[in-house]
Amino acid sequence: MDTKSDGLTHIARGAGILFFGSLVLYLFGFVQKLLLSRYLGPSDFGLLSLGIMVVNITALLATLGTNNGIIKYIVEYNVANDMPRLKGTVYAATKLAFLFSSFSSIIFIVFAKFIAITFFHNEQFVPILIIFSLSIPFFTITKLIGKSFIAFKKPEYSLTSSLIGREGLLILLIGIVILISGSVVHIAFAFLLSAIIGLAVNFFFLEKKVVPIFTSKEKPIMEYKKLLQFSLPLFLSAIFLDVMGWADTFLLGYFKDAAAVGIYNVALAISSSIIIFLASFSRIAFPILTELRTKMDPLEVGKIFTVITRWIFLLSCPFLILFLSFPKTIIGILFGNEYISAYPAAIVLILGSFISVVTGPTVEVLKSFDKVKFIFWVNISAAAINIIFNVILIPTYGLLGAASSTAFSVILKEAIIWIKVRQIVPFALPLSYYLKYLAGALLPLGGVWVFLSLVDVQLQLFSFSALCAVFLITYAFLVVLFGGIGKEDKDILLLIEKKFKLDLRLFKKVFAFLTRKKARI
Repeated sequence: MDTKSDGLTHIARGAGILFFGSLVLYLFGFVQKLLLSRYLGPSDFGLLSLGIMVVNITALLATLGTNNGIIKYIVEYNVANDMPRLKGTVYAATKLAFLFSSFSSIIFIVFAKFIAITFFHNEQFVPILIIFSLSIPFFTITKLIGKSFIAFKKPEYSLTSSLIGREGLLILLIGIVILISGSVVHIAFAFLLSAIIGLAVNFFFLEKKVVPIFTSKEKPIMEYKKLLQFSLPLFLSAIFLDVMGWADTFLLGYFKDAAAVGIYNVALAISSSIIIFLASFSRIAFPILTELRTKMDPLEVGKIFTVITRWIFLLSCPFLILFLSFPKTIIGILFGNEYISAYPAAIVLILGSFISVVTGPTVEVLKSFDKVKFIFWVNISAAAINIIFNVILIPTYGLLGAASSTAFSVILKEAIIWIKVRQIVPFALPLSYYLKYLAGALLPLGGVWVFLSLVDVQLQLFSFSALCAVFLITYAFLVVLFGGIGKEDKDILLLIEKKFKLDLRLFKKVFAFLTRKKARI
């Protein structure tokens, strides 16, 4: 099997698992937000969102960027069969992360009251901040182990450990808290408990199912300097990227109140749906692109990047159309009428997120070519612009100001990075495919609008779900009918069938039927 086919097969398998996993985990997270937003109300939901923000930012800081370095060097040392350095990479990253996450946790606990009152003007945030701070070390190490599953090309264990560990347990605990009429503090404890058990589950799968890193007798060679030289620029870059992602939430809490944060996080939840496919493919693309880069094959990097980007657009396009067409309906049905005011911010954030989808996993390409300093300068510039615009716009325009600042900085960042990738890697721009996907989405949307204009129906959860299902099925049919499936896609279907010994005759018959029908037309 040639390099391209082998790489695409890994992409298809890994992205298939990660897509399914990301979808399931996203649904878990979405259900959590649905339950919590409806149960707590905007104000307490906003306080909980601020606590989650603290954990996410601090966990990122505590890794020192080694969550990227661990993927790069596990892949390289695995290819070279260098177990001592591979083990040393995991050891070094874990030790650094544990040290800095524990220190950060202590700082937040000591200064919890000062932070809650000075920055968020709400003393009720103190116990929530303390509880979330205790979870920081557990959450940080769990993130690193999850990255190692991806590096070893075992994404199924990342999915399984999350489903039966932190995310699966968390949704169960949230349900219990709601049943006993618990408070937002009890829900914070549920997050802490799920983080502790989630780490234990991840350790089990790493040691028993992947590679016994911590229990093997192999003496580790810990190259701290090499790991940090690659990781620190990405660490500093990621700080500013996370600042860009969380600045709007933080500044809304500072300039407005917890209720504004709660409503805005509903808009964030809706917009994050758009990049679920990008996140799924990016996680598996980085180790594959790194391996191809190690083999000095930039042409194949470009070919795989082209295919991945097109797949991401194909899968994301119909959801973009649905969200932009029915923002109030979606927010009202899912989160409740008290959150409908989030819809203008959601539209702006969705448009910004979709630019990331259109450009594809460009950051993964730059990381595979060690262009981490470039990523750093782009991210720091975008973060600075985001903060400046947030400070200017939020006091006057509130949610819409926060969303506009974030969307603008995302669009600017993605445009600059895409241009840089274009200079490094030769890749195609199959615009005809993208037009077919847009046509496949817009035509059934027109039918939906005609149906709604002729039939006087009040859209509720069941009726809207049925309408969306018909829309998505029609979209898939039209994409195939318009020739939106390329040669690479058909090759992948055959490779999956051969490699995993599956019987895909039904899919091939459907495809043959549709293409014959297209030929007649």
